[in-house]
Amino acid sequence: MREFDSKTHSKQLQEGSADITRTDAIYIKHMSANVKGNGFGRALMRAVVTEALEQNKKIFLDASWSSHIFHLFMGMIPRNLEQSYVEMMYGIVGKSALQALKQCKTLEDCTRLTNRTRETLLFILEKEMPESENTLENIFNKREQLLELLKKRASFITYRFIPDLLDILEREITEKYPNTEGLYSVPMELSQEGQARWDEAIHKNIEFESFKGFEQLYPFMTEEQKERLNLILHYRPLVLTHLPLNFQDKHSPELIDEHKNVLLLELKNVFNDEKENSNPLVMELIKKITYKIENAAKTQQKLLEKSFQQTLQDINSIDSSFDKKVTKEAIQSHKVSLLSELDKIVKRAQNQVVFKHPEYARKFKDAIAEKRKEINNNADNRVISIEENFKMLVQQIAQIKIEFSQESMDALEAYRQELMKKLQEFEKEIEKISDKESYSEIIHKKQQEIESSYVARKKAIEVVSVIQQMEIDFTSCDNRDAIEAHKASLLAQLNEKVVTEKDQTLTQASLLQKTVSDRKQQIEESALARGKRVDSIEKSVKAIDTILATLQGKIGEVKQHHSKEALRRAKGLLTTLKESRDNYYENLLAKDDQDIPAGEVFLTSCKQAINEAKPVLIEDLGWGRYLHNLLKELANAVIKRVPFGNSLYFFKVSPAESASAVSEAEDALLNRQVPK
Repeated sequence: MREFDSKTHSKQLQEGSADITRTDAIYIKHMSANVKGNGFGRALMRAVVTEALEQNKKIFLDASWSSHIFHLFMGMIPRNLEQSYVEMMYGIVGKSALQALKQCKTLEDCTRLTNRTRETLLFILEKEMPESENTLENIFNKREQLLELLKKRASFITYRFIPDLLDILEREITEKYPNTEGLYSVPMELSQEGQARWDEAIHKNIEFESFKGFEQLYPFMTEEQKERLNLILHYRPLVLTHLPLNFQDKHSPELIDEHKNVLLLELKNVFNDEKENSNPLVMELIKKITYKIENAAKTQQKLLEKSFQQTLQDINSIDSSFDKKVTKEAIQSHKVSLLSELDKIVKRAQNQVVFKHPEYARKFKDAIAEKRKEINNNADNRVISIEENFKMLVQQIAQIKIEFSQESMDALEAYRQELMKKLQEFEKEIEKISDKESYSEIIHKKQQEIESSYVARKKAIEVVSVIQQMEIDFTSCDNRDAIEAHKASLLAQLNEKVVTEKDQTLTQASLLQKTVSDRKQQIEESALARGKRVDSIEKSVKAIDTILATLQGKIGEVKQHHSKEALRRAKGLLTTLKESRDNYYENLLAKDDQDIPAGEVFLTSCKQAINEAKPVLIEDLGWGRYLHNLLKELANAVIKRVPFGNSLYFFKVSPAESASAVSEAEDALLNRQVPK
């Protein structure tokens, strides 16, 4: 017996953590070593058992994950609670099948059971009564015995825990640390055997001897279970020594098969006792170890293939697309990044066993080369695509039509904004695939072209506006010479506004040319109309002057024997008529649309003057007929656009025999009725 080392014990207690609840018993809720196998678990158990023995308390815990064997080694044992035999052996499915059988009163009822229920019942019959014939009829015949199983209670340790443990130990016989996770969580307590052995170790101050043979389970084992356990414990050291699987470093199918065959041969050497080998339990153990070796070989082969396929997947998963890269710099940077990622895969592969095999290494090399080629080709093609797109966009920019044909500033500005917006849209597209230095000059040139055309058109519209606002008025011209002089002046002003030394190109604008042409035509037409107007006025006034000259001559013929008052009245009439003639002339010249008002004013003033002089002139000079005809002649001399009624008339001069007749004729004239 090895003496207990208290210093090592104290140190080991610091190598992990635990959660312990203390009531009327000690419950270890959790324990965890910092490093597996550092002695923390054994040291903790010694401390807890010491405390429990001193306080006469029981120890409980829940073994879970893969801690079951450790706790068994420490003398723990599952809490032996009796459970349903059927549920432990056949599960809920078995219990449901027996409950269904309970409802069957006749064999015919059994035939109506589901296939799954019948299969489960046949399985239970085979296990519980192997000597019975495995038929549906026999199930019904053994119905009562089978239903008794529903009442049966059985030891959890004997019928559930130990069988599962033995299966794991057999299956994991080649593993130093068998994986018992399949046992799930198992409530445990310190066994009587364990308590006795711990008590001895503590009081004798010696190291605790582990239950490596699971001796505390023997009271709960069947003879067959004991035999299975002894075989496992007997062969386990031999298997661990002579049959280390170690497939991890086998990097090819050939090496895996070779190692598998070596292990199978070694297995025969371990189990070399023919007598023992005839034991069904030993045969089953050999079968399981053989399966373990073959399965390990297959697993390693799958791992190699999986490792290779995963590496190929890593290579293929590299997205070699450059569609989102829009500049040469971005493409180059992305290419370098992808190739770097590929190099990392190559570096990782150098440390993987699978690529030591020539065939895997060749396929890997080919895959790397293919992906590298794909990356380079995609990068080159993307550069070509960008260059083509750049050329296309440049061409589209150059083909932007600039047609400033608008005739208003609002329309002109709107069209300019439309062109600039279109140019900005092209700029946004081109900046995605090129740096600014490559396209800024192209954009700037087109902007200048737009602005230049815009400014030229704007100036043309401004000049047109000035030209259109230029006043064309000949009303101040009272003769042909004045009209011609004013026309020449207007044309000179027009030319001066259009052609300057600084902006010769403005004359090329069609809008300007049309406007100038229209305004020149308007000047010509206005001058021509004014000329005709002046001629008409002069003709009318000349006719009036002739009439007044006749009156003046007639006054000169008045003899001395006539009264001075009559002569004075005649001269006064002449003066008044001349003043009316002058006013009439001025009114006609002032405005082109004054023919009717001027004529009416003129005739009204003439009538008034004649009426005032008429009594004296008729009585003393006998001018009744003359004065009547005088007003008619003056009316005929007025510009013919003066309407009498709704028509234009020339009045015929006719004799009048008395003052009353003269007055009647004058009234008719001024009332715009043709005298009879």
